[in-house]
Amino acid sequence: MTIDVALVEDDPGIRKSLTAILSGAPGFRCVGAYAEALTALASLPSSIPHVLLMDINLPGISGIDCLRRLRGIQYPAKVLMLTVYDEEELLFQALTSGANGYLLKRTPPKQLLEAISDA
Repeated sequence: MTIDVALVEDDPGIRKSLTAILSGAPGFRCVGAYAEALTALASLPSSIPHVLLMDINLPGISGIDCLRRLRGIQYPAKVLMLTVYDEEELLFQALTSGANGYLLKRTPPKQLLEAISDA
């Protein structure tokens, strides 16, 4: 089974790296990569991946607010939040808003893929 993954990440370098990791790993497919929440909100409801990787700190609408909107429409994908820092308050907000977990952006690729598989 192939795991379809979409991501919302504003940093072009990180977005490109995550896309390459997902596209190059057997059993994974990157089905969408969005630079900001509004574009993701316009596209994701019609394309439901198995897992969505969501940056917490996005310009405009934060990843947490984007997650709240997606959960408000009963969006079924598993959502793993991405963050640079282990910020307890933001992570708590993300989890109480419907995130299934979180990953630090410095997570090595092998562990990233394992976390996505386990989501």
